[in-house]
Amino acid sequence: MTTYTYNTNRTGTIDLKVEVNGQLIATVDDRLVAGREKARWQELTLYRLLRGGYVLQFEELTTRDEPEFVSVVVCDDAQDVLDALTEADEADEVDFVLAYELLKIAAQRHISFREIWDEIAKLNPWDVFYSLEDDAETAQP
Repeated sequence: MTTYTYNTNRTGTIDLKVEVNGQLIATVDDRLVAGREKARWQELTLYRLLRGGYVLQFEELTTRDEPEFVSVVVCDDAQDVLDALTEADEADEVDFVLAYELLKIAAQRHISFREIWDEIAKLNPWDVFYSLEDDAETAQP
């Protein structure tokens, strides 16, 4: 797994264009909440490379004049994609529910993710989220 990370700004100081020789598998975002657009949101995109492997792209975007963040992870297999999403979730770089939705779509569209999804599907993302919140609250003095 190889990660490339870029910080950009709205004035275009760094112009990052990701070109992937492959197939788009899934893309998800959390721009809309209850029918309203957020000023800051995340997008996750997953591609399958023609040569084998995957590209997972994380983006933190904004309508404000603030820096944006792009991270591109080149993964050897579906397990690497899961590992990258897990690491990003643990580092609070990606929303767990968004990652869950990306994997759900990937499992519907590509066989490599079906076995991983069978394990993940047993988890209710909201139960996991709330159990993590409960753990954090009980850990505080």
